[in-house]
Amino acid sequence: MLLRSVKDLIERQGLIRAGDRVVAAVSGGPDSVVLLHLLNRLRCDIDFFIHVAHLDHMFRGEQSRQDAEFVCRLAESMGLDHTVKSIDVPGFQSREKISSAQEAARIVRYAFLEKTAECAGANSIAVAHNADDQVETVLQNFIRGAGAEGLRGMAYKSGMIIRPLLDIPRSEIEQYSLLQNLTFRIDASNESMYYTRNRIRHRLLPVLESFNPAVRGAIRKASRLLAVDDDYLDALALQTYDKLQISNKKTVSFPDKALAGLHPALRRRILRLAIQRTKGDLRDITLSHMEAVEDLLEKNVGSAVDLPGLMVYRDYGRLVVGFQPVEPFVKEGNHVALLQVPGENILPQFGIKIEISRLSAAEAAKIKPGRWRLALDIAVLPGPLAVRFRRPGDRIQPTGMSGTKKLQDIFVDAKVPRWQREEVPLLIAGDEIVWIIGYRADRRWLVRHDTEQSVLLEAEPLMSDRAL
Repeated sequence: MLLRSVKDLIERQGLIRAGDRVVAAVSGGPDSVVLLHLLNRLRCDIDFFIHVAHLDHMFRGEQSRQDAEFVCRLAESMGLDHTVKSIDVPGFQSREKISSAQEAARIVRYAFLEKTAECAGANSIAVAHNADDQVETVLQNFIRGAGAEGLRGMAYKSGMIIRPLLDIPRSEIEQYSLLQNLTFRIDASNESMYYTRNRIRHRLLPVLESFNPAVRGAIRKASRLLAVDDDYLDALALQTYDKLQISNKKTVSFPDKALAGLHPALRRRILRLAIQRTKGDLRDITLSHMEAVEDLLEKNVGSAVDLPGLMVYRDYGRLVVGFQPVEPFVKEGNHVALLQVPGENILPQFGIKIEISRLSAAEAAKIKPGRWRLALDIAVLPGPLAVRFRRPGDRIQPTGMSGTKKLQDIFVDAKVPRWQREEVPLLIAGDEIVWIIGYRADRRWLVRHDTEQSVLLEAEPLMSDRAL
């Protein structure tokens, strides 16, 4: 009966197909031993290959070593290839400063399983999570304050991970083990009340069953219903994301008004998707982070939220998700770099290259000032050409104006995010600003009809993705 149920689930969910190579994660406990026994019986019907994998976490000394030996003998008795490895998880936990031993074990275990699958040429990894594990996971996530993604519980398939026993109650697994006269190892830590999952299993669930004897089935039903809703909202979020997003190498941005007009459930999923795609994962991203990101839509331009490995900020008309501004260049406060005229000036501390060449009067008359190209009357410059960053009180006389204007106001008009303004290099001559490189020039130093000595300056970023 159990064999039929598991085969039906595998076929219905498309977990294993003919020709597949499957790594079976076997701890030696009853659930994983039953999983291996069932897979071994099914491999002729479905025609797939099994490779057994076991990791000794080195938490329980001699007992762990005996578990590993047991799994080796079990795999050999079935004629199955196997990989058994010992890794010092307590040492890993200490080095990486991971508070939970279970979390450290999970990280190391899945990395080991993925590596084993790669070496074995496997396309899936079968783990022995059952229906009761699902109930405990949903309750644990509920206690932690999870949303639909957590309350839907575990999926039948997630990446390479497959769960052929996810619909099978623990009682049926135990009964199958008894009928098949299977032997297995018992991990005493499964009874320890130190772990939240064990307290849920032995303390919380019996209380819930006093209200509803069928509460486990009710929780699984609720998780399946949530999974359907969650999948629908995810698909809608992806569709809306593709319509709204504007991407480049380092950032994803959205029109702020369009984003603010979305339903909160949809908006938050879109932002999570943007963070995940930019960062590569959602590790360490909390609900508080997400709420702070959404709050940016009500804040001023230039406001930002620092996330683990990322920054989200309000730009002009946009909400931008991107990597935190990296300082690939040494920024030395009042540092000034003198330029060679003529010559090629590579300035890594300012992130730019400036090439300067002399021009004839006729050539200079044809040059129009631009963001990255400028012709200057070198005879009227009040000092040698140099580059520095912004200082308090900086002003220029832009073209089309008789008076001066603060750099701050120019940056606001040009919609330059606040965090970028300190990184914009300035071309100076003496104490005067000649050119806000990449933006505007001071009209006083540009070539005129009577210019006799002129130079052409052509600037470009040293890194194409640097914000200038």
